[in-house]
Amino acid sequence: MVGTAAAVVVEEVDAAAVPGEGSQFVASCCDPEFPDLYALRHLNRRLSYYPGKPYGELYELERYPHEFVNRWSDPSLEKEKRGLKDELFDRVLAAHDPLPVREELY
Repeated sequence: MVGTAAAVVVEEVDAAAVPGEGSQFVASCCDPEFPDLYALRHLNRRLSYYPGKPYGELYELERYPHEFVNRWSDPSLEKEKRGLKDELFDRVLAAHDPLPVREELY
């Protein structure tokens, strides 16, 4: 049987609690050790990163709220894409459990 995909909101910041902010970090995967998608959503941007793939998704939500226009390859957004990827990687590292997976009961 093929594994089913699962999406987990790892961290969420309430937009009302932090003025001008608000974002979600999501890891989606079939195998928790090797996620196939990481996503970061801000109030006005959404970035989806596929590890090891040359493609991704970057949407300007204020201009295209229905996410029909993928701006991943737009050179004018390269600096912003890099910043979002840096934030995403920081969140991945912060969410990673440094302890080994428990294989036996204590």
